[in-house]
Amino acid sequence: MKQSLVEVARTNKFEELETDWLELMISDISRVDIFLTTAEILRARSQGAKSASLLAQLADELHSQKKWTQLKDVLYYCAEKYSKMRNIRESAMECIRELNKNNSLLDIYLEKSGLAKERDLYSAWTEFNTYSYLTPGAYVLHLTQFGAGVVTSADPLADKIEINFFKKKGHAMGLQFAAKVLSHLSENHYYSYMVRDEAKVRELLENNHAELVKIGVKSFGHEILVSK
Repeated sequence: MKQSLVEVARTNKFEELETDWLELMISDISRVDIFLTTAEILRARSQGAKSASLLAQLADELHSQKKWTQLKDVLYYCAEKYSKMRNIRESAMECIRELNKNNSLLDIYLEKSGLAKERDLYSAWTEFNTYSYLTPGAYVLHLTQFGAGVVTSADPLADKIEINFFKKKGHAMGLQFAAKVLSHLSENHYYSYMVRDEAKVRELLENNHAELVKIGVKSFGHEILVSK
């Protein structure tokens, strides 16, 4: 039985590894988890140059196929481990813009985080990720106090956002503080449905248990509990 790419890396078969890496790029380039695990194994075995070279090939191909989500994961890893990689900042900025086309505050957040400047790419990108989703219409969760809510306004320059929480409407928060205490919810999350249309959720509770369970499983996975 043919060894997996990760197994090949662990057995130090570096010549075979490059062929298998290219084969996986052809057959299933979306398996970024495998590529990054393999890259980390190579780094641990003092094969950083080979790891960087393979990742650069992967990034180029993901870019050519416009697989922006997968490219983001690869470039974010490279920003931390291989910050001197050729054209990494330009590629990262293009990728971020493609994934945030509908973000009305994107340019402000790029400036605020330092991504649009010369700040260290990994540090700036990490900061950007903490608050870039905080735009009007985004659903959020304040786990310890107010529960779920929807952002109604955001003014990054004034360091202020306003949120209609399920338990408290029109609550204002500082952007930096919000980034620390809030987490992002998808619009299809159970809590988002409760904020957006509680009556609809209660109707499902009465008349369509199967659909409500589907929403719950997608939202909480194996952690779904009666209490939630």
